[in-house]
Amino acid sequence: MKLPMQVVLPGSFVIALLIALIAWTAQDVSLTICPVAVPLDAPALINPLRGLYRWRGQEVVPSPDPLPAPALDSYDRYIWRNLEPSRDQYDFSVIDRDLAAAAQAGRKHAFRIRTLVSGNGMSVPNYLADMMKQGWWYDYSHSGADDTYVPDWNAPDFMDRAGHLIAALGARYNHDPRVGWVEIGMYGNWGEWHMANFPYPSPAGAQDMTAENRRAIVDMYRAAFPDKHLVMLTDDKETLAYALRASPTIGWRRDSLGTDHFEQLSQNTQLWALIKDRWKTAPVVSEFINPEQQRAPQSYLRASEQVQRYHISLVGNGNLPDWDRLDEVSREALIQMAKTSGYRIAPSRITVPIMLWPGMGFSISSTWVNTGVAPPYEIWHLAYQLREPDTGQMIWDGASSFDVRRLLPTGQDTPSSHTDSLTLPPKIASGIYDLVLIVRDPEASRRPMSLAIQGRRQDGSYLLGSVVVTP
Repeated sequence: MKLPMQVVLPGSFVIALLIALIAWTAQDVSLTICPVAVPLDAPALINPLRGLYRWRGQEVVPSPDPLPAPALDSYDRYIWRNLEPSRDQYDFSVIDRDLAAAAQAGRKHAFRIRTLVSGNGMSVPNYLADMMKQGWWYDYSHSGADDTYVPDWNAPDFMDRAGHLIAALGARYNHDPRVGWVEIGMYGNWGEWHMANFPYPSPAGAQDMTAENRRAIVDMYRAAFPDKHLVMLTDDKETLAYALRASPTIGWRRDSLGTDHFEQLSQNTQLWALIKDRWKTAPVVSEFINPEQQRAPQSYLRASEQVQRYHISLVGNGNLPDWDRLDEVSREALIQMAKTSGYRIAPSRITVPIMLWPGMGFSISSTWVNTGVAPPYEIWHLAYQLREPDTGQMIWDGASSFDVRRLLPTGQDTPSSHTDSLTLPPKIASGIYDLVLIVRDPEASRRPMSLAIQGRRQDGSYLLGSVVVTP
């Protein structure tokens, strides 16, 4: 009588046999992956240059609940006299500290320079005030004491020294990867390009800044920061139009989100025709004002609607009442803004061959949607990878040529299609590998982009499926 025989095959033989079987049955067969989208009722996606940004040290909407993580952008404003204590002796340590803190937290940092802050004394260096014969003091608070020094905007020395400061800032920060965007400041109360409630001509005979000098300030910023996102304030409509015509990459900023004042920009027909599509090439930045007056829920509901209608990328998470003082409707509207502002990018369909051969070319076809209100404005590197299933070790990294910056809001009905032609190295070992998608910051200063699909892994990658590399 014969006893049953058990045959044990080496693991490598089994894998080789499986690969051969797949190769025989799956010639020219493709794998199509349809990732599952992240719904809007899920936690907000925290990504750079979108959503709620850290406003002057504040993040009123807290994390990790209801926001899953802190912002990846921060913002502050700096006073000229603090940056130049004496002529040509610059002290940018306060900006450097904020940049270092932002980088430590995985953020980028943005800023504006101010030369006048009402009720805050003198904001320009003492040496410059001594040079401006028509600089003047004003009782802005109507307290009976002059509390605000107003520069003579048209003094040649003011324009000359402003140019030196902006150039020095550009030399230091134009190529700094920690800087997110730079606002075109220098003129007006709070650097906001208006002089509301200041009398002109002044008691000293000074006039408001001329149109020529305002344009010159814009040009100074363009020359100093050719590689950064520039953002222009909106209260000076003529200079706003000049800045936007000067470059399609200059965005705009308007505060007073959720109010009638915010709407005034679109009511100027001629100006609105110029800027209504600017969001397609440059970011729109906003914030709230008068926090004590913005406790009614209708302010936040209106702001949420404005975020979508004006294609706003960034909303200040500050200058607001404390979170515990807001009602549930207002809270939900703020959370909604965190979800809908800026971009929400997702691959809806990816097709890749099941079988791959070392040294041979192949194609990956993908379809992408952006269900947000604006595109990304930064360069991102999209890549497909092959990784060992057990260890996660990367075996191959293939760069995609898809530029996510061109992905305007699409909706599910108008996706963007792309095909990448890729090649495996000739000596890659045969086996079954995980196919992984990752969208990385080329400067490696931020974590990979969170896509609007489920399955994000700890390293920011997404597992799409398995493919076989044959001998």
